Amino acid sequence: MASVVGPFRYCTRHPKHILFILLLLVLVAASRFLFSSFPEQRNIQALNLMSGTLSQQLGRKTKPHGKIYDSDTDAGKNLSPFEEGVKNDKVALEKTAKGENGIHREHENVIKNDNKKRKPNHQPKLKQGAGPSQEFNVLMVLAKVGQTSPLAQRFQRCLLSICMQSTVNLRFYVVADEVGKLICQRALSQARKASKIGINVTYYDVKRVAERVRPIVKDIQQFFSSGDPNSYYNDPLFFISTAIHHILPQKVKQIIWLDSDLYFQSDIKELFSEFDKFKSSTVFGLAHEQQPVYRHVLYMFRNQNPETKVGGPPPDGLQGFNSGVILMNVHHMRNSKLYKNLLQGSEVKKLADKYSFQGHLGDQDFYSLLSLEYSELFHVLPCQWNRQLCTYWKDKYPDVFDLYFNCSGPIHVYHGNCGAKMPNE
Repeated sequence: MASVVGPFRYCTRHPKHILFILLLLVLVAASRFLFSSFPEQRNIQALNLMSGTLSQQLGRKTKPHGKIYDSDTDAGKNLSPFEEGVKNDKVALEKTAKGENGIHREHENVIKNDNKKRKPNHQPKLKQGAGPSQEFNVLMVLAKVGQTSPLAQRFQRCLLSICMQSTVNLRFYVVADEVGKLICQRALSQARKASKIGINVTYYDVKRVAERVRPIVKDIQQFFSSGDPNSYYNDPLFFISTAIHHILPQKVKQIIWLDSDLYFQSDIKELFSEFDKFKSSTVFGLAHEQQPVYRHVLYMFRNQNPETKVGGPPPDGLQGFNSGVILMNVHHMRNSKLYKNLLQGSEVKKLADKYSFQGHLGDQDFYSLLSLEYSELFHVLPCQWNRQLCTYWKDKYPDVFDLYFNCSGPIHVYHGNCGAKMPNE
């Protein structure tokens, strides 16, 4: 009680002292309020925050050697020799072109990651259960087509059908020109909205890839294209698959090459399971050609060898392959001494001379010729995974056409080759 009475008595006896103390407290409080309310002070605080955020953004964007490859490839690691060269070219280009307009840099880079251009809230949610050891890589080529051409429309339908049917996350590697890239981006945008899987893509510039592939395939190209330099198939573009192991990142061990005129009715995961049937010597998996194409191409050899199975129909004939769907064990491609040797023109010439073979269908002819003597390189896919619909040769070989063309059972993939109409078109 005394502790309360003492201060009270002091206040009643010295009121001026108390008023002076209260006035000082009011002045201190007012000064703190006034100084903190100055607009200039608030602006300085805001500018400090903005500059801090901007510096962080610039720090991320101006790292001199950031990733220029796909999002899950570390810069400088697991790159193919082709990609190492591209990376070095990019660094040299940036040094010499410093201070110049960089508007064309996008066209100079070979590999573009579509994910960097997508907003964070549009990033695909990866499907649970697809571990890092699982690879579901798809390779496609789209070049020299118009945005509204029939092939562009088929490409979009093909890509959408793959993604709609798939239950696994997919990584697309797309070799394209500028128009092809736009078509692919549009198709992938639709696929991401319509499907429930994670979809990623890496782009390769077709001109740069063709330049890299040309010296590798030039020795074999002469045997599988017409003499006309303007021929449709007389372009390195149609031999990319034979040398793709020089282009893809080292981390890619297996990949499925797909034509643009396909339509999937089954889960591509089931097609990937065909890799499990590969032997240690197997490099490629393809379905047989379903027309008497190689019966015709090999007619001279067949006339000289009437009992041969070369070019004959199934089940025992060697009817060649169709390259609309190719399973490629890229690891085996890189390490197979036999395959490396067969890429030499001298070895291919021996086979071409032996079988009087002069093809015109690009890589498909190459694989078909090799299969005549090196069957260990190949796994035969069931016809249902590449159901070819072209009937060009029906009128020319009516007696035997159905022996080649027959493919019973549920169809997984339709192939509208030579412009053939799809069942659902």
